[in-house]
Amino acid sequence: MVNTSKIRGRMVQLGISNNEAASALNLSVAVTVKKLNNLSVLNLAEAETLAALLEISDQAFGEYFFA
Repeated sequence: MVNTSKIRGRMVQLGISNNEAASALNLSVAVTVKKLNNLSVLNLAEAETLAALLEISDQAFGEYFFA
């Protein structure tokens, strides 16, 4: 399960919208929002893509994606 508050906070900090996240993940905005709200499973490849977009270090990866 993703740590929604940390991911949302990082998105706000970097000024990244749901639309930008969806584009990076190659998903619709609706599906992306579901994944970010833990209503749908975020797979490892998607988590890695999101981590790169949000400039999350390998050391901090677990804090964001393994809540």
